[in-house]
Amino acid sequence: MNEHQHWLENYVRNYLENKSHINKETNYHVNKLTILNTAKDIGFDVPEYFLAETTDDIDVDKYIIKPIAGNGILKFEEYYGVMYTSMVKNKEKEDFYITFFQENIEKDFEIRSFYLNGRIWSMAIFSQNDNQTKIDYRKYNKQKPNRNVRYNLPKNIEEKIKALMNKLDLNSGSIDFIKSNNNIYFLEVNPIGQFGNVSFYCNYNLDYEIARTL
Repeated sequence: MNEHQHWLENYVRNYLENKSHINKETNYHVNKLTILNTAKDIGFDVPEYFLAETTDDIDVDKYIIKPIAGNGILKFEEYYGVMYTSMVKNKEKEDFYITFFQENIEKDFEIRSFYLNGRIWSMAIFSQNDNQTKIDYRKYNKQKPNRNVRYNLPKNIEEKIKALMNKLDLNSGSIDFIKSNNNIYFLEVNPIGQFGNVSFYCNYNLDYEIARTL
């Protein structure tokens, strides 16, 4: 029965991909590590990263940690928890499961870009002046929200985005960057990333662009 279910699901996926669609259900689960390697090959600046299961050789306050695969939601009895990007503040006494570490970049601001069939819409997020949002802007400060404005990426960065998305066989996604001095650092691509905040704060009307594409 499991084998039959597999082939039925496979048929539905392939059938739907012959219709107008945004990304493919068969490849929207992307590997963050593979994407980072591909981004480096294309020429993006990428913060140093590595995997480790101990903090013995890791400098405190120099690296952040984040999930390797997406952003897991943890369910508790009375509330839900989200796994945010966090700074390494202390050494751990015991070994732990393999974890993704990345160099912490002192930023001027963050950039979230929405990509759709070769077109790119970007938003600058001024999160660095608030300790609550400095490491992860998703820790929203509703009393004093971050400033979000339209932003135009340099043309060479946009061309690299197009090359990356073509290489990954993705026609849409949300892409995160950090602007630090004269450098723009690539962080990740999320094929099913939210675009509503970029659309709303910057008046891009991305829901219309998606509807028109479909």
